[in-house]
Amino acid sequence: MKKIFKALLNAVVLSAVLLSLTACNDSSADAAASGKNGAAPYELTEDEQALLSALGITDMNSLILTFRAPAGTEELIVRLYTLGEDRNWKEADSGKIFLDEQEMTKETEGLFTMQVRKDYSLEFCFKLDGSSMTYETDPPAGREPMAYTRTFLPEFQEMEPNTEVPVAILSYTTGNTAYSCRLQDYYDTSNLSQMDLIQAVTLEFASEEAE
Repeated sequence: MKKIFKALLNAVVLSAVLLSLTACNDSSADAAASGKNGAAPYELTEDEQALLSALGITDMNSLILTFRAPAGTEELIVRLYTLGEDRNWKEADSGKIFLDEQEMTKETEGLFTMQVRKDYSLEFCFKLDGSSMTYETDPPAGREPMAYTRTFLPEFQEMEPNTEVPVAILSYTTGNTAYSCRLQDYYDTSNLSQMDLIQAVTLEFASEEAE
């Protein structure tokens, strides 16, 4: 019962933090400040860092991005891929939030978060003004990894409609040695080292008008 209560409490507090981040986002590094459509890391204040750290959420297991989508965007989509033995990405999971007609008439600004849980499952969240979407993946199958690397989007990335952009690459091994990777490796998987599991997370602003 205590574990269930703690999990519920963490979820409530985290939701409150996300609401405050969305309402108070005035970081010079955010996507809106760039004047372009895309995504950028959110710069946490010291108080925000302390609160998230108390919940076990750090820059090692979580990603917080601000984004700005162009007018006409119909869906915000997050996709999870795994790298197959043929070195091609295979879609393992996805989640999306639909924008209403009013939201589609203007540029949309919001927050995207990703958290890696203790069982290595992922939790995604889109937070907009007045709406949100939270999605959880299943934990990966197989033995628990002994070592891992995580690469997150380090700076503003401009995004075109209907074009997926990698924002995270996660790699795991049951051995004792982990190898670093870059977001650019999403486009050229030959550069990825041999690991037992490699995952990629992408974002997309989907629009039929832009096709």
